[in-house]
Amino acid sequence: MTHWLTRFLFRAVRYLLAKGRALEAALLRRMPTHHLAQTTICRSTSYDMMAQPDEPYYSKEYLSWILPALEANSPDLTAGILDLGCGQGRLLIPLAEKFPYARMTGIDFSPSAIESARRYAEARELRNIEFRCTPIPEAVQDFSPETFRGILMTEVTFYFPDWEHEIARIRDLLTPGGWLFVAFRPQYYNALQIVKDRRWEAVDLLLERRRGHILGGPVEYSWMTSQEIHDRFTNKFGMDVIRIVGIGCCSGIPGDPHAVLAEPSHLPVEDLPYLERLEAWFGRQIPDAGRYMLLITRKRGEDPSFPPVKFPLN
Repeated sequence: MTHWLTRFLFRAVRYLLAKGRALEAALLRRMPTHHLAQTTICRSTSYDMMAQPDEPYYSKEYLSWILPALEANSPDLTAGILDLGCGQGRLLIPLAEKFPYARMTGIDFSPSAIESARRYAEARELRNIEFRCTPIPEAVQDFSPETFRGILMTEVTFYFPDWEHEIARIRDLLTPGGWLFVAFRPQYYNALQIVKDRRWEAVDLLLERRRGHILGGPVEYSWMTSQEIHDRFTNKFGMDVIRIVGIGCCSGIPGDPHAVLAEPSHLPVEDLPYLERLEAWFGRQIPDAGRYMLLITRKRGEDPSFPPVKFPLN
């Protein structure tokens, strides 16, 4: 009797959750477009990556790959760095501290995220960093070609499905030999999410396309494989792909399918070096297994014999 009741309650809860998602999607579809945009912005930027307990770990993981590239042949970075979709500044602020004489520019479409980023920068007394509130397509029109030595666009493409339309212009903003770092949502991550949430109706969409309403709501997302990223940037955009690595191959934040393995903020401090080593190794070997995939690519036009980049576990 107890076993029967448990199964009944489990199915009832799952049914109510599914109905709740469907009701939410129906209500959002009826919203005026500008209200829907505001709702999407609030959801995507109310999560403060400078304050959440797990995010410093992932910031460190990103920077362990980004910093060696930036330092390899341009330690002064006088041409500056542009962060498209900077949020509250979780990557740009550490870079501004690392390169105090370089010009840093952060772009985000959320006024609240930009205001928080400015407060964090002021608290650290940083004078080499500027934040602007504007969408990426508009922002990239404001700068002259060959303005930046490094451009970041991390954890943006998955809710910006038209990212490909902007890459050529973003590439042109780089100086010859400049670095572009872009993080993508792996197709495999979404597969795990579908299995975790039992969203079987999304399987065909996941396998047959690379963008769509994969989470069931009105917001369109995108996802990729590492091979597709490599081919797109090499053949379509004419860039040198240096590496594609997985970020968070063995851990996650609440809600991630990876979170059942480990949440960094829940581990003892002495355990973190072991997790970091595992994630660096598997990030190199199996980038599609990450929460995100970080593309490290370089604009052509400079002597390719630049000093070797000392990435993690080289």
